[in-house]
Amino acid sequence: MSMNKLAILPVLGLLLSATPVLAENLVVASYGGKTPEHWRTYVFDAFTADTGITVEQVIVPGKIVAGMQAQQQTGKVQWDISTSLAASDFATLAAAGYLARVPDDVKQELSANYGLISDYGVASKTGALMIICNKKAVEKCPTTAAEMMDVENFPGTRFMPNFQPLEALTFAAYASGVAPDAIYPLDVDRAIAELNKIRPSIAQFYDNSTTARQLLSSGEVVMGLLWNGIPPQILGEGNVNVDLQVSWDGAVTYSQWTAVYNNGPNTETAWKFLKWLNTHPEAVAAYASAEGTDTANKAAFALQTEEIKEWSPVKDHGVPTLPVNTEWYMAAGDTKTKIDEFWKNYIN
Repeated sequence: MSMNKLAILPVLGLLLSATPVLAENLVVASYGGKTPEHWRTYVFDAFTADTGITVEQVIVPGKIVAGMQAQQQTGKVQWDISTSLAASDFATLAAAGYLARVPDDVKQELSANYGLISDYGVASKTGALMIICNKKAVEKCPTTAAEMMDVENFPGTRFMPNFQPLEALTFAAYASGVAPDAIYPLDVDRAIAELNKIRPSIAQFYDNSTTARQLLSSGEVVMGLLWNGIPPQILGEGNVNVDLQVSWDGAVTYSQWTAVYNNGPNTETAWKFLKWLNTHPEAVAAYASAEGTDTANKAAFALQTEEIKEWSPVKDHGVPTLPVNTEWYMAAGDTKTKIDEFWKNYIN
């Protein structure tokens, strides 16, 4: 070997050792409102500090299913995970084959703290859609599901989320007179007919809590279905425009899901994140408390306040509440297609 070649080898070694290692990244698709800010403040920043893995949030309110469908169909999946999927969206994405199966080792590790783990995700909390009404804006407020659907005796503009069709139909079935334990399998035609009764009174469909609160404060809507974490926040603020009355009668309860997408760019990193959540209950509790909701992480739930637990759907509120049947929705076939088509037209 010549002297020139010997001189070049150390230089090559230095160049090779200086080649940058690409940092790990995680792309999270979120609905919007203050939730992404809360995830960033209480969870993602701590996760990045611990692991060096950066987290990018993509805010797509009400468009997660359509966005993932487009990505899967083009073969260019850009998102890795969603941390708070509504039950309807979770069922739709799983049925379409867009969610990755949870590996056995992840299931085993998370089972210590999470009670509900499906093949395609981890239930991160139990939420509820409950009846709310601004007493300052109406003569009388509905307190039952049937009254919420009675626009003649309880007039006023209404609202509900634009991405929870299964929850809306479950509420409507109960309002029409179906017993809580007989709602599933869902009589879809009956539930649709009930929802159609109030459609002219629905002024807005919202896709995040910030919008919902603005609609109430402005007087654009006076009653409707709202997530259980929001009323205690409104009640605690002393808003002069809103005197909120709430009812748990017929509240629709559901799991929100953390799920990883098939063919995502950073799937292994997403599983790392789930394992990290399992071992950091203080971060999970801080996030959930900022949202005003409980969490399905048992260690984190133990760290939450009694006020949070008081507003939890897990608590017995003395009236019938209605758990959605996600498994039925996933397997409903043509009936699910009928529901999805109805909802697409209903909210537009």
